[in-house]
Amino acid sequence: MEPAAIDYGIPATDYWMMTFGEIMSQIESNKRKRETELKEKAMFDYKAAQLNMYAFNDPSKMPTAEKHYPYLVDEKVRKVVQPAPNPDNWQSDKALMMQQAMQIKATKERRKRMGGE
Repeated sequence: MEPAAIDYGIPATDYWMMTFGEIMSQIESNKRKRETELKEKAMFDYKAAQLNMYAFNDPSKMPTAEKHYPYLVDEKVRKVVQPAPNPDNWQSDKALMMQQAMQIKATKERRKRMGGE
C-alpha cells in the first residue's frame, strides 16, 4: 500500500507515522485536489478555444479579457457607482452647447470669408 500512497502524494517519510484513516483521508483529499485542477485546466482550454474561434472567424466580436474571464476583475473595481444626474445642471449644459454652437458658426463664417465652402 505504500507505493500507492506515494503515488497519491503522501511523502514516504510521513507514511509510516500515519494511521490508516489519516492515509485514506489524505489520499481522498489529494484526489479531489487533482480533479479540481483537471476541471480548471479543461475550463481554461475551452475558454482559449472560444477566444481562438473569435480571433479566427470574427475578431471584431472578440470579448475583452475581463468579460471572458470575469474573475480577473477585482470586485471593488467592478462595482462602479455612477453619480445620479442632477436636474439642475441643464442650464450649464445649455450654456455649454450654445457656446459650442457659436464657435462652429464663427468657424463656418471665417471659412466663407476666406473663399472656402
